[in-house]
Amino acid sequence: MSFVDALSYLNNHHDLVTAGTAILAVFISLLSIILAVCNMRMQRTHNRKSILPIAYLSLGDYEQHVFVRLDSQGAGPMIIDELSILNAETRERLGSFLIELMPKGIAWETFFRDIRGRALRPDQEISLISLKGSPDDPCFIAGRDEVRRALSKLIVRIDFHSVYEQRFTYERALDWFARKK
Repeated sequence: MSFVDALSYLNNHHDLVTAGTAILAVFISLLSIILAVCNMRMQRTHNRKSILPIAYLSLGDYEQHVFVRLDSQGAGPMIIDELSILNAETRERLGSFLIELMPKGIAWETFFRDIRGRALRPDQEISLISLKGSPDDPCFIAGRDEVRRALSKLIVRIDFHSVYEQRFTYERALDWFARKK
């Protein structure tokens, strides 16, 4: 069939050409809707991952400074639901406040009792406990060593969520403090 014959056929069957064009237009429209929905899903997934919060527990064990610090290292805000302190051996829940499990009579630089409901922006931190003193002071040295022993037997678990209500749990053992005995 030549090009002229094909044009003649299409001219003579005008209704068939119109119906074929309409069917093709509906198919292309449906295809574009499907692609738009897939694109929206991928964009939503990307948006959720691009502001993902990441928790990290920083431990400091120096001669003049001992601390446990919660850092928000993700790209989005971290909203804290619960802080749990566990016994490292039995995994039994001991409480929600690290300071309450520490030896009494210590002069703390800073501590937090309750951080539930707090939101940490990216690169923000909260010192759960911080003890500073002079390494020449025998009272400080005794207190620091008691704190190290107490911390070494614990696990800290943080339950938190993102602004999209994605739930996360982060857990870290504090056995790092047992290395100096």
